[in-house]
Amino acid sequence: MPRATFRFEEKLRNWKDGRTIEYATELIESAVLLGANEESREAAEYVLENAKPWMIGAVTVAKRILGRPVSDYEELLRSRSENTVEESKSTIKLIRKTLKNEMQVPFLWVDLALAYENLGAQGKAERAMKIALSFASSNRFVVRAAARMFERHGDIDYSHEVLRKSQLLLADPWVLAADIAISSKVQRSSYYLKNAMRLLEDDQRFSPFHTAELASAVGSIELENGKQKKGRQLLRASLRQPTENTIAQAAWATRKYGVLIDLEGVSMAHPSAEGRALDDFAAGKWNEALRYSHNWWLDQPFSRRPAILGSYIALLVEDYKRAITISDNGLTPNPDSVMLLNNESFALARSGQLESAENVFAKIPRNQLSGDEEYVWYATSGLLNFRKGNIVEGRKLYQKAIEYFANSQDLRKHGSAFLNYALEEIRVHPEKRSELLGRAKQFEAGPVDIRFTLKRLQDFNPAKPVHP
Repeated sequence: MPRATFRFEEKLRNWKDGRTIEYATELIESAVLLGANEESREAAEYVLENAKPWMIGAVTVAKRILGRPVSDYEELLRSRSENTVEESKSTIKLIRKTLKNEMQVPFLWVDLALAYENLGAQGKAERAMKIALSFASSNRFVVRAAARMFERHGDIDYSHEVLRKSQLLLADPWVLAADIAISSKVQRSSYYLKNAMRLLEDDQRFSPFHTAELASAVGSIELENGKQKKGRQLLRASLRQPTENTIAQAAWATRKYGVLIDLEGVSMAHPSAEGRALDDFAAGKWNEALRYSHNWWLDQPFSRRPAILGSYIALLVEDYKRAITISDNGLTPNPDSVMLLNNESFALARSGQLESAENVFAKIPRNQLSGDEEYVWYATSGLLNFRKGNIVEGRKLYQKAIEYFANSQDLRKHGSAFLNYALEEIRVHPEKRSELLGRAKQFEAGPVDIRFTLKRLQDFNPAKPVHP
């Protein structure tokens, strides 16, 4: 039996045995993914009769299963295809209209906060999120959404305060995991590690799925403290019914600490758009990776990561118009993102829009760049100089980046800098093609995106330039 079907059958049994709003909600969400609407109609009816006022998502799913009409706002949530500025404005307008009659629905305030964040209106986003918290400080979804938002905004202290003021902190493994994870990111020790260990030892209280992220967070700390055996046990426990985060954390721990954690066959029943985008990228499936990175961005329009990945893939396949659009969308809530500004200026330069490329490139805050970011800046500055006809200067700038990434043994960035330099050099000096292709062979064993770029270089005919 396929794993997804098995989980659906398990949820169906839970519903028949328990008949609670929690079991009904889990069942209908799984039913929609599998198209098993008939088997879940009774649970859908139960949700409509017993849902709390803020359970908009569950109510919408139940209505879809039963074929009933949904409200304007519910329809917007169901049918959205783009998170453009205009769509965010429409979302805000509809939410505010709905709030006139449903002022105390915290989920609406969370959605309003995220819509404002997508527009880059950080102050309004934070005010809306605080209102959501005032109505539902003991709701897991609201508490975690608020903590993540304030963490993204750099207010770690308030993010911690949200979690620690919640009555859920010591009783809910999801909230406790968020507190420990945020503490680890800023190299603080969580006050609640002992509570977490006690909760993890009570394996009768929660299913492995609900403790997966907590086991992962605590296991990672144990590894950092040199307790390999305990850390390995906890990470393995986090993979019994994993989330995407726990799979990624286990893979990271395997690489960093050399612990033996078998990831073969470990997967989620329904991987997220983020997971599919990253998996398809690693497999070199560029069209699929682009599609899922777009879906990931729809889920998290305030995050720079899906926009950085999507714009990079678009650059790889030389879809510069798309790279510019993706970068623009990501820059709305993240106007200072170095990589998005870099990717957009690169795409503009490659598509012949040199003045616009320089204007975007000038927005990169030079004095705030990290080591790697500074040398990415040198590489893109090299491209701009090549395109302006300043060949000697462009070559010098590219060489700085190439040498830095070669010394740092970063094969992906080294390959990207060298291969893009070689493409520009061959454009203006075709006689150097053989020499540069010979040097480029060092990247034949590189990551999949570098191998793809190498093939593009090998196929490039300077007599018929593929770039303006």
